[in-house]
Amino acid sequence: MAHPFSAAPMAFVVTAADGRDDRRWWGGCASDSFGISAALHLDVRIDTACPDCGIAISFLSGPSTPPPTNLAVRFPHPATLWWADVVGTYTMIRMFCDREHAEHWTADNVPASGYIAEATAVWRLAGPWYGDRLHPQFEPHSREHNQRLLDDCGLTGPFWQLP
Repeated sequence: MAHPFSAAPMAFVVTAADGRDDRRWWGGCASDSFGISAALHLDVRIDTACPDCGIAISFLSGPSTPPPTNLAVRFPHPATLWWADVVGTYTMIRMFCDREHAEHWTADNVPASGYIAEATAVWRLAGPWYGDRLHPQFEPHSREHNQRLLDDCGLTGPFWQLP
């Protein structure tokens, strides 16, 4: 993985939204899928499936186009554990039809774990987190910078404290 891109097939397929661009990317997770759009400064179509009901989820999103407000994103682990098993963590940051589906799936599979966020909050995070990733002068963000980004998107509290 080279965040936000994955070289291996993952649960998210990201395509250019204009219909004339054949490029396709694998998104490692819900947040990476928004990150691809942010890094490329491109409107995209994101395709995945709800882990709870299996229904296809397909929507347009982009730097200025938020995802539908009903969608929810479940994070499996607190931020302090994300990089201990980055592939395992990111493959489980999944998109759900709505909060109810995310809660139902969590109760059936991994009770009392993770965090369910609004997809719009994750989309707001992706812009500043990944938006400069492909710039020739890119330098990794500091922990403090990334913590501010999380805080600014309302992703606060112990679950969101970076290591």
